[in-house]
Amino acid sequence: MNLQLEQKRVLITGSTGGIGAGLARHFAAEGAYVIVNGRHSEAANAVATAIRDAGGQATVAVGDLMSDTDVERVVDSACATLGGIDILVNNAAAGCSAPGWSGRAASAPG
Repeated sequence: MNLQLEQKRVLITGSTGGIGAGLARHFAAEGAYVIVNGRHSEAANAVATAIRDAGGQATVAVGDLMSDTDVERVVDSACATLGGIDILVNNAAAGCSAPGWSGRAASAPG
């Protein structure tokens, strides 16, 4: 499928595993330059390396998006590396309470 993503600069938050990592791989396979984001550099680098090994383009911007300072650092890093961001996929997860769903707190690694 050609989604016309060639050379688009895509920041995918929470892309060190699960759905986010899958999205990162798919965007890269469509020709986008992917910025992998997560809280842990080892996991982010593993996803970016896998993308590059498959012929895609990827870089890493590590940061916890629960921190304003880290948010600024992630955006500044992406913009400095690529000159901007064309697409943002806000996939980062955090603990939350969902009373209408189960009444229990749900959390996911990011």
